[in-house]
Amino acid sequence: MRLAIAAAVIAMGIFVLDLALPLGVAAGVPYVAVVLVAARLSEPRHILMVSVACCALVLLGFLLSPSGGVFWVVVYNRALAVFAVAVTGWVLFARVRAGHQLAESRRARATLLTNLPGAAYQRRHDDDGTILLASPGCRDVTGYTALELCTSHSWYTLIHRDDRDRVRRIIDAAVEHSRPYEVSYRAHRKDGALIWLWDHGVPVRGPNGRAAVLEGYATDVTRKRRIDDDLAQSAKMEAVGVLAAGIAHEIGNPLAAISVIAEMEGRHASKPVTKRRLGQIATNIERISRIMQRLMDFAHPATYESEAISVNELVIEVVELVRYDKRAKKTVLDLDLTDDVTLVSAIGDELVQLFTNLALNALDALGEREGAGSPTLRFATEVLETDLGRTVRVVVEDNGPGFSYDLRERIFDPFFTTKEVGKGTGLGLATSARTARDHGGTLRATSEPGCGARFELDLPAAAPAGTIIRPVARRRHAGKTSRT
Repeated sequence: MRLAIAAAVIAMGIFVLDLALPLGVAAGVPYVAVVLVAARLSEPRHILMVSVACCALVLLGFLLSPSGGVFWVVVYNRALAVFAVAVTGWVLFARVRAGHQLAESRRARATLLTNLPGAAYQRRHDDDGTILLASPGCRDVTGYTALELCTSHSWYTLIHRDDRDRVRRIIDAAVEHSRPYEVSYRAHRKDGALIWLWDHGVPVRGPNGRAAVLEGYATDVTRKRRIDDDLAQSAKMEAVGVLAAGIAHEIGNPLAAISVIAEMEGRHASKPVTKRRLGQIATNIERISRIMQRLMDFAHPATYESEAISVNELVIEVVELVRYDKRAKKTVLDLDLTDDVTLVSAIGDELVQLFTNLALNALDALGEREGAGSPTLRFATEVLETDLGRTVRVVVEDNGPGFSYDLRERIFDPFFTTKEVGKGTGLGLATSARTARDHGGTLRATSEPGCGARFELDLPAAAPAGTIIRPVARRRHAGKTSRT
């Protein structure tokens, strides 16, 4: 505002001087100075308005001032003054407007880069992928600020080492043929998390015709990859279901024959121990038959009814079954079962299979145990009051080698296994987690390398507090467990 007032005052002073002393062509010089002063105004249109006002004052001075010479000479001089003021004003107007447009363009680009939900970058096409420019969105994707990326990191240091050579080959081929590149790879965030990035860019050539820089955009597609993996796993599970149904059908006849033989032998057995063991064989064959029936129904799911069943009884059944495994001969099976009610609404065979999976996995881990002390597999139950109500918790833990945090994140994924090829399918824990969810519960795993593993299954209780049942005694035996 002060600058505009000063320009107006100067212009009026020049006009008064022109009236008192006709300036002729010289009148254009001070008016041009006024326009130059106005060029510092923030709005281009104000410069144009000052220029028009100065031209008008030059013409008005010609009309009101006394004639100082030949008329046509005076007109010519005034026309030159108006021309000088108009040209100066227009040039300054165009220059300031171009500067404003450039600033607006830069602001728009900065806003665009800031609001992009991914990482825009410009980097050299060298062995390290030196980063020259990074958008603020890089922080959301990688955890590093744009300044950190440009000063202390290169692009290839972010990429997982197993993917670097593949990414280099793809980008080198794109540069050689002057075409855009598109590649997905794993990258490390600042917090150590491993993510998947989708990177799309183009090589930009310099004056020498070589690719000087790479300009592109990378976005986190970890969630999309997981969804795609889940869909692929669903397709695999469907195929496994069809295969399992066929296998179950073929196994059914031999199982029936074994069941008949066990029943006949049981009738003629004289020793109580033999009868009890044959009875266990028949009971487990019936359970296997029911499991096989559900496998055959996998492609055409059937509805199974839940019943109120004691978790303690299921755990004891699993321990009685597992103790015959040769891996359990030197393992201490520790039972710590609560005296409280552990009734849950469940399909008993499915929970037995869940506990069996956990127990067999623990026995496998204990086989790799090193150090002093006896290998121990512990089963425990307790009843808790949580935000979700009365909850029955089953704990299966061992003092084996344990596993790392990275494995804990994937341990329930279908087909994921740490066992050698041919010794594990990767379906046991995935199926167990699914069974827990189907029963309205949760299955969690906690472990540290060298500190064993602990699995906790939480299920909603089916019996109210205060219900009394006969307690199960807690005993500790090597390779066997009994109850009273």
